Amino acid sequence: MVVISVLPALKFPRGFRLFVVQSESMKPTIKAKDLVVIRPQFEYQTGDIITFLNPTLNEEKYPTTTHRLQMIINQNGKVFYMTKGDANRLSDGEFVSQDKVVGKVVGVIPLLGWLINIVKSPFGITFFIFLPAIVIIRNEAVNIIRLTKKELI
Repeated sequence: MVVISVLPALKFPRGFRLFVVQSESMKPTIKAKDLVVIRPQFEYQTGDIITFLNPTLNEEKYPTTTHRLQMIINQNGKVFYMTKGDANRLSDGEFVSQDKVVGKVVGVIPLLGWLINIVKSPFGITFFIFLPAIVIIRNEAVNIIRLTKKELI
């Protein structure tokens, strides 16, 4: 469980990264709590699903957004993207500069993000880390008491 919870924090070879999708904005293609596999690309095409650092979510717990690339513009040698969630009626309010793009979605693992979120929650930490630790400590204490009693007899 601990390994699963740290998956999104790891950087894999070739730049692969994992992100848990938190909203339904890409439904039905990608649902909330799906885990997306991201890989940086040299360039992106209209229709690609990309994950980017969202400047409007700068202070949020989840500062990235995963949306479909709708339009590409080149302005003074800089590339910008207009994106939109498949389930959203309107495009996102701002263009995303190319340097804010983390990568293209190259895979989706349904519902694994749900498990990751549970393991990282206060309940998950208690259930998967503290509770087993308490059981192990209790069992070891019982074993020590039994061994001590046997030696006294």
